[in-house]
Amino acid sequence: MPPTNVNLANAVAAGIQSWLQDIGQVRPYSWVLAQVNSAIAAHPNANAGELVQFIRSTSSTGSGNGSGDSPGVPGDIPNPANTGGSSGGGSSFDAVGATDAYLVQFQSMGIPLTAAARAFVASAVGGHWSSAEFLFRLRQTAFYKTAFAGIMNKDGTMKMSEAQYVATKNAFTDIANNLGFNLTDKMAGLAFKNDLSVNEFKTRYEAERLIRDNPVYFKQLRQTLKARGLDLPTHKDLAQFLMNEKPKEFYQVWREASARAAAVTAGIQISDHPAFAGEEALGRGAINRISKMGLSPNDLASGFKELADLLIESLPDSEAMMQGVTKKDFTKAVFGGKSSGRSRARVRNLLQSVDAFYNEQRAQTIMTSDGQGGTQQLGTEGLSGGPAVA
Repeated sequence: MPPTNVNLANAVAAGIQSWLQDIGQVRPYSWVLAQVNSAIAAHPNANAGELVQFIRSTSSTGSGNGSGDSPGVPGDIPNPANTGGSSGGGSSFDAVGATDAYLVQFQSMGIPLTAAARAFVASAVGGHWSSAEFLFRLRQTAFYKTAFAGIMNKDGTMKMSEAQYVATKNAFTDIANNLGFNLTDKMAGLAFKNDLSVNEFKTRYEAERLIRDNPVYFKQLRQTLKARGLDLPTHKDLAQFLMNEKPKEFYQVWREASARAAAVTAGIQISDHPAFAGEEALGRGAINRISKMGLSPNDLASGFKELADLLIESLPDSEAMMQGVTKKDFTKAVFGGKSSGRSRARVRNLLQSVDAFYNEQRAQTIMTSDGQGGTQQLGTEGLSGGPAVA
């Protein structure tokens, strides 16, 4: 009898056909439909992803392990019906051996042997569940979802096998420990939920270490988020933001905060009105443009140091403007960007003018006649230390 939920059946059938194509297997559609109908009848409350997973785990596809392309777990889940006895018609069932095997399997998966877990194993042994049935039912339990938080996609399909999950979590734990953090199951689950790779996870924990150890980064991340309408006052709040944000949003925020921190460390002020805040002030827009260049922390630090030196050692704003040089020219001259060549030329001409100005003033300090047969030396205060010609 065909299933009553045609849309569900079609979704499951499409999932099975896609899986068969991925593993290079060809099966008639009648076989696919039979598997779908059987799975829906056996598990009427399961969603499409769960049904696809169940069919994959119970179907033989010639992969050599008798369980198809099942995601699997660390080690082999035993089939209680085959535990002990012969392969003939009178096989005996070793309940003790099956129980021990399942408990060992739980330990290898990192699932604590709680009362609920032991009760689940007892039900599996008592019901003579197959390995596929055991694994399917296990993935529906609360303790499994706690141990493997974030392993499932929203549609119920698995992002990875349990073995891959355990290996990745171990890598996460090593990274956190090396950076001085204790990784909780909740934070690990958040990383899996947000599909973080090992490298992305490392980037975020390096960012967290910076805001923990460097007050400038802590303050500038807060300021960056405040400008976006989000006030997070504590380190814990900021750390949760760093781990919970999707990759695109994380990199936008963190790059801006890193650029701000590098600028402030170099002595540059960040102002809403940079034109009135002095030579060494930049607006948030300029910081944002630089942050989007994807520069490394070292490149940001050296770039802002160079920019600060140029801004402070050049002529005051009023005189620079008279020569057509703006702070945007300075930033482009250092960091590059559209029309950066023209900006570098303007800055170079300005610095040559400044250098000529200082040379002229120094020349006037040479002994000059005082009109009475003697000589006098003009004051030189504030005339040394002009910038070098670029």
